[in-house]
Order: sequence, then structure tokens, then C-alpha cells
Amino acid sequence: MNGIIDSIGLIEFLDFISEKYSIDIPEDMLTPENFDSINGIANTIQKLIK
Repeated sequence: MNGIIDSIGLIEFLDFISEKYSIDIPEDMLTPENFDSINGIANTIQKLIK
């Protein structure tokens, strides 16, 4: 399973992002498009910290 993150890993990752950037990630933003690539993750974080 190279490159695949399980559900527990995803929750831990989202918690890390929330704490690191002091943001809350709304449920409607938890889409594959927002978290399936580094660019998607970076764009999502940028939208939430503005």
C-alpha cells in the first residue's frame, strides 16, 4: 500500500494540520480533491487561514 493513508492516519493528519495552523476544517471541505495531493492540501490550508 504505497502512498495510501488509512482512516486513522487521515484523522491524525487533519488534527496535525488543525493544530499547526490553528484552523478548523469544516466537514464540507473534507473532499478527496482537497486532500489527495500536496497542492490540494496547501490550497485548502491557504483558503482557511485567510
